[in-house]
Amino acid sequence: SAIDAGFAHRLEAARLDRLFADPRFGGLMPIAYADKIAAVPGVTVVAPRMGLVGYYKDPKDGMGVIMTDARFFAARSELTATKQQIEQLQRTPSGALVGSYFAEKYGWKVGDTIPLISNTVKRDGTRVWTFDILGIIEDTDNPGPSGYFISNYKYLDEARVTDKSTADRF
Repeated sequence: SAIDAGFAHRLEAARLDRLFADPRFGGLMPIAYADKIAAVPGVTVVAPRMGLVGYYKDPKDGMGVIMTDARFFAARSELTATKQQIEQLQRTPSGALVGSYFAEKYGWKVGDTIPLISNTVKRDGTRVWTFDILGIIEDTDNPGPSGYFISNYKYLDEARVTDKSTADRF
């Protein structure tokens, strides 16, 4: 019954207005798939996503950064990012919007520059990705601490050594 209750809860919380497209058997998909998916009748927005996994200060305390573009916010209307924050994010390659969970946990505030150590190697040979906090956002579907950390896909794609022009989800 615990499993049934768990599935019932997930179904109640599910958003029936969106569909996630992940690669079969894991891996990555070409970013060009966004246009193919957008051509499917009934699709209104396609947002690419690539996760950047790393940690801030403590390797045992990992986190993921959602590397995406402005379309993500059109697909995720429950996020409280304002039009101005989204526009500023697009103008600031290393900009980031973070959920209140991370802001509270680490004491981050707007204007802070955050180093994230990742296994994803940059063209300069380092594994340190820096992000400029542009705003603190909430998830209205799950009020309270939000684990969102969102930055620019273009920043990742231009700086990474491997897997260029790929996404792990649309």
